[in-house]
Amino acid sequence: MALEPRFTLAQLRDFRAGTRRQSAQEALIIDRTKLEAFAAQENGDVGIALVQLGGAIVWQSRVSLDDYLFSQDDLSDLLPPDFQVARMAFAERLTQCRDWLHFRPELGPDMADVGGCIVDLIAIGQAANAAELCKVSRQVLDETGYGWQVFWRNRRGTRPEIPDEEFPKQKLLPFAHELIAAQAGEEIDWEALFLETEPGYIAAARSVMSTDMAKVKAAVDALCDLHITFTTPNPDGNLRALEGYEIDTWHHMLWPTTVFAYLRVRQAHGLELPALDHPLLRQTMGQFPPRPFKTQDLPEWYLSALDALGKADPSLSDLRALVTRENTL
Repeated sequence: MALEPRFTLAQLRDFRAGTRRQSAQEALIIDRTKLEAFAAQENGDVGIALVQLGGAIVWQSRVSLDDYLFSQDDLSDLLPPDFQVARMAFAERLTQCRDWLHFRPELGPDMADVGGCIVDLIAIGQAANAAELCKVSRQVLDETGYGWQVFWRNRRGTRPEIPDEEFPKQKLLPFAHELIAAQAGEEIDWEALFLETEPGYIAAARSVMSTDMAKVKAAVDALCDLHITFTTPNPDGNLRALEGYEIDTWHHMLWPTTVFAYLRVRQAHGLELPALDHPLLRQTMGQFPPRPFKTQDLPEWYLSALDALGKADPSLSDLRALVTRENTL
């Protein structure tokens, strides 16, 4: 495996410039306007509002990262990106899982998105919300199944029309669940859940509580290699999780959240950290622990949208409290 990130920070700044930045700003304004209209009325379509919220978070991610990168004149002083977007995505992913469990809409939660959100939350120290999302995600795994689970479950015992190797192995969601399970001394039987997983992620997660530092060091280095291997070559293109590239957003390209999550868990349990000398961890956005930086408050339009969702659907009344509660390490 290659040991160098695909793009340097300087290249990332170049990629993000110009029309892409402008189009993201324009799209964010549109979605925010629609959400403000939803919040201002007594009755509205909750489903459409959730789609608009998801879109707004995507555009907010781009704009926030752009603002962050473009505000830095000296790359040597660049800090890891603000963790605001990971906190915002939590409410959307939690709602998707709850809806899938109770109402079974046509489109269910995406495994890579849910798993990535759990990993992000652990990485930024939002342990309680990571556990909350993991709990409802486990209900989906056990009770209804994610889309891929249902597909494999229905195919078992029949002649496959498409070779198995053409379907990607799952990465971030199994890693997230195993990372939390390992802290309780447990392991998950993924075969029983009808899921093919990427072995490297499973082995790394299961080692998180180990006192064998050689094993821990190997796990961290493996996670770095896996991050580089499964980062999409083009976040604005069509290569996404369906092709196996689950790390497919701009702010994750040089921010190895799986490594940060692994190290956060060890740190939380008072376990020794290994030497962090992989090239991915020597660039500024990969340095652990992050240097001190100011975390931005969640935007008011986002909090207003959560309040409006709670009024429109009582089952969503806890979203704001969950998102804003103190649960950092």
